[in-house]
Amino acid sequence: MIDKNSSSSKSYFSIHSLFENMGMKSMLLRCGFKKRSGASPVNLLIAAISTVLCGYSNIYEMFCSTFSRSLNVSRDSVYRFLKNDRYNWNTLLLDMSAFVVKFISSLSDEGHFNTFIIDDTVLERPRSKKTEGLCWIFNHVIGKSVKGFIDLSLGWSDGISFVPVSNHLVGARKDKNRIQGLYKSDRRLSSYERKAELYEKKPNLALRALKRALNHGINASHVLVDSWFFSDTFIASVKELGLDVICLVKTNLCFTPLGECKGLKQSKLFKLAARTDKSETPALIARTKGGAKVKLVFVTSYSNSSKILTLASTDLSLSAEQIIRLYSRRWMIEVNYKAQKQWLGLGTESQAHNFTTFFSEITICSIRYMLLEFSRRCSNDARSLGELFRSTVNEAHEIPYREALKTLLLLLDELPSDLVKEGLVKPEQKYKVRDLLFNRLNAWLTGVVTYIRDFISNLEMFKMLKVKNTF
Repeated sequence: MIDKNSSSSKSYFSIHSLFENMGMKSMLLRCGFKKRSGASPVNLLIAAISTVLCGYSNIYEMFCSTFSRSLNVSRDSVYRFLKNDRYNWNTLLLDMSAFVVKFISSLSDEGHFNTFIIDDTVLERPRSKKTEGLCWIFNHVIGKSVKGFIDLSLGWSDGISFVPVSNHLVGARKDKNRIQGLYKSDRRLSSYERKAELYEKKPNLALRALKRALNHGINASHVLVDSWFFSDTFIASVKELGLDVICLVKTNLCFTPLGECKGLKQSKLFKLAARTDKSETPALIARTKGGAKVKLVFVTSYSNSSKILTLASTDLSLSAEQIIRLYSRRWMIEVNYKAQKQWLGLGTESQAHNFTTFFSEITICSIRYMLLEFSRRCSNDARSLGELFRSTVNEAHEIPYREALKTLLLLLDELPSDLVKEGLVKPEQKYKVRDLLFNRLNAWLTGVVTYIRDFISNLEMFKMLKVKNTF
């Protein structure tokens, strides 16, 4: 039987050690997490993160257990910590993701593609009535409207790991779909910006999230989105940021092939591409309605072999296989949503009516996923040893040749004495062994010097002959 308290303590202290490596104290200060007295923001954040990771469904259940005695915080202080309107949770998530992305990027080779991924999911609050900012949201998965919010997320991926970068809550823009309004907030507070984002358009929020991520040093080359985000305005805005877009295209959109002036349906474009491109994945370059050049790649749907899906990429230099391989990473954000909802408490851990508390709990769920991914890459992924190998090689390169030779001579000088201790050589034979070793070493060095001298002389003769032949 597993002791829940012992496993909880291990999880708590592992989070504490991770935070020390990340420099969490200074990171919290930069994001406005300050307190005059009482428990430190670091301990409060660790307590809030530890609930689900330690096996408890929420903060109340954790503080009802004996594990809470080992914490240096109280339940009410954690509640006040999550409710504080001055704390900038978005910036905290960005700073932490920038640290993790920098570590993961150091493990990849040059020329490796890093990508941003944008998607949204519905967070239902079916029993809520007085939750601040609550709206009726249409859920496309079940085909009906539900009470809750839309969580618009931006993530980063190198093809192996997915790192959450930012979260934005989106509500209904029409007044008739709003169940509860927002309480008035001071413009100087951090919560004011998050509340103002509730009624903005999702493409605008996605572009703002991309700008903030790039400003924080999180770099990528492509943005992966689904068909809902595809538009000429969005593509042009992303291109201004120096990024390319790869996305799925809706079946009712038409494109104009190069050299023609009339738009064609995707079924006709597929036939045209199949005639000109004989590969398994036909592709062609066309223009959108707004005149933007895109590369269209046609693939067969797994669920229906007679259905053709169209992928569009603004990066025309990529091959069809590269576009498909890069777009397959978009599934990582779906796995992220599934893991956060099922295991990390997204949308179910907090039942608070306060908007700031609900948003902070969503950010904490993303932090949990990020810490788990960071821990996995550090401990289980063999690629993390590559940085240690590079550091060792760089250190070895910095050792001068004279010091290396001196170390080798000291080792050879101690070898006869070690052979005498092991009983392999008699004491009176120790000096003979030493002379033999140094004679062999001198012969080797002489041979190396002779080889280099002959090589240089032959190289000079070859150059002279080459110069004579030119004349």
